[in-house]
Amino acid sequence: MIDRVQQHIREHAASWGVELPASARLRMLLRANPENDGIVREIAAGQVGTLAFWFRPHDTKPCLVSKFVGASLTAEAIAECTNLQESANEKLGYRLFPRIYSIAEVGSHRVVFMEAVDGPNYEIQLARAVHGPERSTRALERVVAQVFQELGTALRGLHAVTLSGAPVKWGAQATDYARRFLKLCPEAGGIVSEASIAATADLIDAVALREHFVLTEDHITNYLPGPRAVDQLVPDIRGLCARWPGPVDGLRMLVAFFRASPIRQAFADYDWLDALASCLAKEGRIDLVGTPVRRFLDDIGLKSATAQTIWAFVTGVFFMRAIQELEFHADNAIAGRLRNEFAGYARDVIRIGDELRISPDGSRRLAVSRLDKDQLDGEFRDRDHADFHYSPNTRVFSELIRWLPPALRIHHRIRERHPRLYRAVRRILGLARGALRRLSRR
Repeated sequence: MIDRVQQHIREHAASWGVELPASARLRMLLRANPENDGIVREIAAGQVGTLAFWFRPHDTKPCLVSKFVGASLTAEAIAECTNLQESANEKLGYRLFPRIYSIAEVGSHRVVFMEAVDGPNYEIQLARAVHGPERSTRALERVVAQVFQELGTALRGLHAVTLSGAPVKWGAQATDYARRFLKLCPEAGGIVSEASIAATADLIDAVALREHFVLTEDHITNYLPGPRAVDQLVPDIRGLCARWPGPVDGLRMLVAFFRASPIRQAFADYDWLDALASCLAKEGRIDLVGTPVRRFLDDIGLKSATAQTIWAFVTGVFFMRAIQELEFHADNAIAGRLRNEFAGYARDVIRIGDELRISPDGSRRLAVSRLDKDQLDGEFRDRDHADFHYSPNTRVFSELIRWLPPALRIHHRIRERHPRLYRAVRRILGLARGALRRLSRR
């Protein structure tokens, strides 16, 4: 199968505008297969979801991508996704979605060939800002602002690709998600009441929504700076758009962001639901997360909505996401742990909703976890203080340098703060030493 796919690439690469070496074989890298919940070790079987990145012999970036798709993803469905993606790219004025080169039957399998989108995704950038050698509060602030600004702009553009002119309401779907959640997670039966479900639906139905093109993936792992999206092909794109009208698609991404591992570890005593709720007040939390989130909410059409209304949508999205995870892992060993985890989340969702009924503007939701600056900044946490002495090395070295004799401390400061002067003095001293050596040999 590998040879057949590679042969097809060679036969059609020129028509796709992809340059390949004349004779050398392409290198291939396989990606994790979400359908099988594991690593694909063998492409020859043509497993659904197998994604292969193809590299020229000496390149570090892929030149194209191929993916095996199942029978549910028909050629017509792929064509419809492609047409909507191209329409969205045109509306946005740049290529958010990768180009689909072709669909082919290779052997007995349907394979999609598409443009490669390569680089560190948003979650990698977030992890580097929290855990990497360049970690700092400033790096985290820069990444969070970039994620919400770029995705907000993209979603605002996608809202212009309308699929239905008539306004729709989402309360009935949110109610259905809540009841399905209770069937999958009986542990939450005493937490989520019919009264709270009805109240949430009433708040949602007070907002008229439009059906529009959506981003099919909710996790920031699937998006790269720009932003660029990856692998957005689904069997029924219009049905998906009908299920996620108005701000629903953007709130899916917001929930996924606050649950992401790196952002959890950037805060001390972090609770993702309380952290998200604290960002909803129009006047209040002004920090590296709250401000970008409120701008993002404006971009997805919730500029004039109260915190109570926004939380009603978040509640519906939470139930929707919980269903997806519980159904996906229904036969997995972690199913019981997931049910208990989501029951705890449901308790917090209902608690915050009750608080926002008392204070619809969200002014009571301003208490948030503090940033873990020891984790983010380490020995650089006091860099803005007048007595901070910069060192490019570890905290241990910074502490040792504090106790060196004054002459060595001055030497260190000159080297770090005035590197050109330091190098010039070193060159002069080196020339002087060389001259003295030459004189001593005579």
